[in-house]
Amino acid sequence: MFFCFWNSNSTSNIFEDLTKQMSKSLLLITLSFWLYFHFHLFFFAFCVNRDMFILQGWS
Repeated sequence: MFFCFWNSNSTSNIFEDLTKQMSKSLLLITLSFWLYFHFHLFFFAFCVNRDMFILQGWS
């Protein structure tokens, strides 16, 4: 009886730690994707604008 209680308790602790770890890594992944996406958009817009300036002779 005691062993079963201890076992379920440790399992719930492991599950809790796993959930915290997963939420941390998910947050990190989301943040890095967001940063990459915004930087990529900015970089792409900058390159396109620069090429358009060169094409129109405003460089």
